Amino acid sequence: MATDQRDWGVLLALGALFVVAENRDRVFTDETGLSGSIAVALAAAFYFGVRGWEGGAFLVCITGGLYLPHLRAKEWAKAAGNAACFGVSGVVAAAVVGVCVEVGVSPTILAFVGVPAALTYWAVNSVLLALAMTALRGGRVSANAWGLIKSDTVMLIFAVGGALCGLVMTDVGTWTGIAALTASLVALDVFVISVPAGPAVLRSAWKMLLGRVIGGAVSGLVAVALTVSLSGAVGGAVAGLVGGIVLGTIIVVGIAVARLAGARHSIDPSLLAGFALAELPLIAIAAIAGVVAALAGADAGFLVASVLVILGSIGAAWRRRHEGGVQVDDDVLLAAVTEAILDGMPDPAPRR
Repeated sequence: MATDQRDWGVLLALGALFVVAENRDRVFTDETGLSGSIAVALAAAFYFGVRGWEGGAFLVCITGGLYLPHLRAKEWAKAAGNAACFGVSGVVAAAVVGVCVEVGVSPTILAFVGVPAALTYWAVNSVLLALAMTALRGGRVSANAWGLIKSDTVMLIFAVGGALCGLVMTDVGTWTGIAALTASLVALDVFVISVPAGPAVLRSAWKMLLGRVIGGAVSGLVAVALTVSLSGAVGGAVAGLVGGIVLGTIIVVGIAVARLAGARHSIDPSLLAGFALAELPLIAIAAIAGVVAALAGADAGFLVASVLVILGSIGAAWRRRHEGGVQVDDDVLLAAVTEAILDGMPDPAPRR
């Protein structure tokens, strides 16, 4: 497929987001790390794979070689290795998307159900990094690869989220999808990567994140359905907002109750109420976006959600920065409480 001016603009925007995300990583003592670049990679793989220009994903992902610590230390071999690992992983993931589209799998099904591109990127990148680790430090390639594959699996949620942003780019609006991706990266940075917690807390957070995603999705969809089905803009909007918040909250709390019941733990209503209140902002944002989408179109809904997520994340980061006297970070406490609800096994809140 011949590229057009829009493709190059998207390539530059996604490349810039990849560089920023990769340089906002979190490195742990075991030399693994968390980075939002996987979300950008999957958005690029999905967008360019659907458009039949897999090389676009390669060009976006090789910007991962622009990792500032390596460049400052003039470690050119590591920079080139990073660029190669990311670039090859991105182009293979885009090729998987392209093949699925060629055989008749619709982009919507591919983004919501297929998830093959996310798993492919994760596996290829892990294997390539394992080969590099083995060459530098020794050991077995299989052991190093398996260690990388099973570490930081929480980021697979954001990989799928990146693919969904790619779906928005192709089906709703190119720059709307990029705005949603930007909002996702900001939230990821504030609420996952920058939280002063250890690897154990962050790596067990995927259950909390999954619950939030399900609750938010239900809230938004219900808000859209109620707003559209009820006559009158004001009445439909109010019903959509209230219904979305109520049902989204029920879903999130229901997941917590189900996990507690499955683990045969007692159910504390006050703890569940606190959990529901803590999750209310995200559910409310999803409901508001759903109402806006029903009244003004999907483009407007995604843009409103993106702006609200960015503003909320910035507010949380500002509050965290200006509460230096608090010994235990509130976000870590929330993560510990949520894990207690979902697992019945609270993690100790790390102290500064």
